[in-house]
Amino acid sequence: MKMKKILNPLVILALISACTMAPKYKQPEVEVPFAAPTSAGKQKISTISWKQYFQSPDLQRVIQLALDNNRDLRVANLNIEVAQGTHGVARSNLMPTISAVGSETRQGVPSAFAGFTPKRQFGANLTLTSYEVDFFGRLQSLKKSALEDFLASEETRNVTKITVIAETVNAYAQLLLDSKILKIAEENLKAQSDRFNFTELRYKNGIDSQVDLLAASASIETAKTTFETYKKLVAQDKNALMVLTGTFDEKALPQDTELNDIRINEELLDLVPSESLLLRPDVQQAEHSLKSANANIGAARAAFFPSITLTGTYGYRSRELDGLFDSKTWTFTPQINLPIFSGGRNMANLSIANARKKVQIAQYEKAIQTAFREALDQFAEKEAISNQLKSYDTILSAREKSNLISEAKHKVGISSALNVLDAQIAFLTAKQNQASAKKEYITNLVNLYKVLGGGAELEEVVVEDKKK
Repeated sequence: MKMKKILNPLVILALISACTMAPKYKQPEVEVPFAAPTSAGKQKISTISWKQYFQSPDLQRVIQLALDNNRDLRVANLNIEVAQGTHGVARSNLMPTISAVGSETRQGVPSAFAGFTPKRQFGANLTLTSYEVDFFGRLQSLKKSALEDFLASEETRNVTKITVIAETVNAYAQLLLDSKILKIAEENLKAQSDRFNFTELRYKNGIDSQVDLLAASASIETAKTTFETYKKLVAQDKNALMVLTGTFDEKALPQDTELNDIRINEELLDLVPSESLLLRPDVQQAEHSLKSANANIGAARAAFFPSITLTGTYGYRSRELDGLFDSKTWTFTPQINLPIFSGGRNMANLSIANARKKVQIAQYEKAIQTAFREALDQFAEKEAISNQLKSYDTILSAREKSNLISEAKHKVGISSALNVLDAQIAFLTAKQNQASAKKEYITNLVNLYKVLGGGAELEEVVVEDKKK
C-alpha cells in the first residue's frame, strides 16, 4: 500500500488551512454627521420587521403579495443561487478530487507481438486529479473572494426587498389618494355645474355680468379636465400596483380602505444612531465587494510563488477479470511550476487587483455618504411636511365649519345659494389639499424606513465560513 502511504500525508496537508497572502482587512474610517446613542428598549431600524412598521392589515396583505410574486425580487433570489454555486466551486478547489474508474481495454495486435502485448485488459483505479497544494493561499484567497461576492449578492437581494416594499406602499397610498381625489373631483364637478347653472340664471335676470358667466363656464371646464385626469391616474395606479405585486388581479388592490386607514408606527424612528445606517444593505453590499477585492490581492500575490500540482492513481490491472485484484499498480506525478518569466503579467494582475480595491473603497465611502445624505434629507423633509400637514388639517377644519355655517344661514334665508356653493367648493379644495399633504407625509415615512435600511425581515444565508 505504498500509494496510500504517499497519498495520506497529502490529503492531510490539503485539509490544513493554507496561509493567505491577502492584506489584512481594515474597515475604512468614515466621518458621520451625527451619532445619537441608542436608548434602552429601542430597536435599531435594521432589526424591525416591516410588519411592525406598516401595521394596516390590508396593506400588509398587499406587501406580502408583492414579496411573493415580484419579478425583480425573484431575479435577485436567483442571482444569490448563482453566487452561492460559484462560492461552492471555489471552495471545492481546496479539496482533492478523487475518482474511481473501472475499465476494460480490447485491442488487435500483430501475431509477432501477441506474446507480450495483451489483447484484453481490465483495470480498477482510484485517481487523484491535478490537485493543487495551496501553500501560498491562492485558492484560499479565491474562495474568500467568492464568499464575499456571494454575501454581496445576498445584500443586493435585501436592497431589492426593501425597495419592493417601499414602492408597494407608495403605490398603494398613491392609488388611495387618487381614488379619493377622483371622488372629490366628481363632487366638485357637480358643484361647479350647479354654480354655472345658478350664475347663468342670474345672468339672464341681469344680476350677474357676462364676466361672471364666463368665469363660471371656465371653472366647470377646469373641473371636467381634473375629473378626467384623475380617472386616468386611478387606472394607471391600479396597473402599477398590480405589476409590483406580480399579478393582474383585483386581489392586488386595496379592499375597502381609505388613505386615512394606513397606519405606520413612526415612533420606531425616534432614535437613529449612525451605526444603524452602516447596517444598510447597500452599505453592507459595498463592504462585501471591498472584502472580495481585498482577497483577490492575495490571489494575485500568490501567483508570484511556485505552485505544486499532484496527480496519481492507485489500483489494479489484469488480463483476466477474475484475477483483477491480484495485480496492483500505481502512479504518482508531483509537478512544480516556477514562475520565472511572465512578461509582467503577474505584476500587472497585482496592480489591477490593488486598483480594484481602491475603487471598492471609494464605492464603500460613497455608499455611506449617500446613506447619510438621504437620511438627513428625509428627516428635514419630515419636519416640513409635518408642519404643512398640521396647517392643512386646520384649513380643512375651518373650511368644513364655514361650509356648515353657510348651509345653515341659507336655510334661514340669510345667505344665498351662490355663497353656499362657493363654501362647498372651497371645502372640497381643502379636502384635496389635505389628502395630498397626507400622502406626502406617508411617502416621507416610507422613504425614511427605506433610507434607514429598514429591516424588512431581511434574510441571511448561513454559510459555514462566514464568520472567518
